[in-house]
Amino acid sequence: MLKKIKKIKNLRLIIADVILIAALVIAFAVTYDINRHAGLYLLSAELLAAAVMLVRSGKK
Repeated sequence: MLKKIKKIKNLRLIIADVILIAALVIAFAVTYDINRHAGLYLLSAELLAAAVMLVRSGKK
C-alpha cells in the first residue's frame, strides 16, 4: 500500500514538473518575442528553476 502511494506521489511530481516546464517554455517564447533582453532574463530564471527541479528530483 505504501509503495503504491509513493508511486502515485512520484507520478504527480513528474506531471507537475512537465506542466511547469511547458509553462516556462510558453512564457519564454512570448517574452522573447516582445522584448529580447527580457526574454533572456526570463531564460536565466527558467534555468535556475530547472536546476532546482533536478536537485529536488535527486532527493529520496
